[in-house]
Amino acid sequence: MFDAIFTLNQDVLMEQHYFNSGFARDEFSMYRQWAGWQIPGMQPIPAEGEQPHKMTWVPLDSAKFVLEKDRQPYFKLHGASTWIDERSGRPMLIMGGDKPSAIEQHPILKWNYERFREYLSQPNTRTMVIGYSFGDKHINDAINEAIDRVGLRLFVIDPLGVDVLQRQRRSSYYCKDDFFVKVRAQFMGASRRTMGQIFGDDVVEHGKVMRFFGDGELMGFQPPRN
Repeated sequence: MFDAIFTLNQDVLMEQHYFNSGFARDEFSMYRQWAGWQIPGMQPIPAEGEQPHKMTWVPLDSAKFVLEKDRQPYFKLHGASTWIDERSGRPMLIMGGDKPSAIEQHPILKWNYERFREYLSQPNTRTMVIGYSFGDKHINDAINEAIDRVGLRLFVIDPLGVDVLQRQRRSSYYCKDDFFVKVRAQFMGASRRTMGQIFGDDVVEHGKVMRFFGDGELMGFQPPRN
């Protein structure tokens, strides 16, 4: 359904549920365009014999950071609990206040962020944002850049709906008011329902979300789960 999925999540929820079964679900068949999935620039250890969410992942050499044809790319912008930095032997997790500087220390995360900016700035791109509170400056900078360059449009799924911007606007130390005004103008829709409700028995909200899928580049974006 999406041309790419970007997430700030550091868990393995997507690997466990979407990668193992999502591509085969009948309700997605009319939108299916992929033969499989990939986590670009990363390789699992062991390479075979385990389900994706049970694997340990390590970065490839930077020359091998490539997108595979017919594979849906899944980018983790802040690393993951199952990603290991082989230089230190520690999990590759970006946390704390100065995330851009920490990202710069990891070639794969720097490359992922560059792809995030690149995808957002493609003409006619529409981005579905699920649960993001617009509180990370480097993420907001990429969104702001794409709005200025190509008029990026967004559809938001959040318990606060479009009001998520108002909440962050009151508490943000990083973004000026004009950023939130600019982003609000680019909303093409919003839903306050949970994903379970949207893809359960809420026909109205399901129809609203499905109308998001049409012509143009599609991107999914997930923030970290609390």
